[in-house]
Amino acid sequence: MTKSDYENLDLWKTFDSKKLSQNTILSLGKSLSKIVKHKSITLTNQKYNDLIARGLNAHAIKTYVHLSNLKSIGPEGKTIIDKYAAREKMQEYTEKINKIEKQNFVFPKNYLLVEKADSLFRGAAIASIIARYYFLMFVEEQNEKLNIETALGASSIVDKQVQKLYKKHGEEILNFYTKKHFKNTIRVKE
Repeated sequence: MTKSDYENLDLWKTFDSKKLSQNTILSLGKSLSKIVKHKSITLTNQKYNDLIARGLNAHAIKTYVHLSNLKSIGPEGKTIIDKYAAREKMQEYTEKINKIEKQNFVFPKNYLLVEKADSLFRGAAIASIIARYYFLMFVEEQNEKLNIETALGASSIVDKQVQKLYKKHGEEILNFYTKKHFKNTIRVKE
């Protein structure tokens, strides 16, 4: 975030995005995305499933997304990442990603890894809100393509939606609209 971003946001109250309602995320995210310099990368379910099939786990995939985004915006200022793994583990993920994806990512030593960063740093909170906003917008696009209203998370409602999708469109559709190794997707095929 630039100094002017902070000045523009001085009166804004920002919160941990995980504690905000979907409507609040949509409202705040739309506004924040207009005034905060940012770059958004969408990892599709198809790419996610491909990376899982090629041996990455969820944390390695999160590292892949962080590195892809950070590479696209360049080394401006300090980078704070909400810590989800030890630095050494993230370095291992980076090396594995480089082999699998034929990339030349480097996980810099100056990236600050902080647990619950979005609760401690305004910039991390804002980035989290903007990321969640783009995710919800992506889900809405997918809903329009399939003419459904997707429930998020793990529940019997999600199970029923995946079952309906599977029955209507067959197994191939699951690669595009679900995470194939999740239990609700696996149960559908049993």
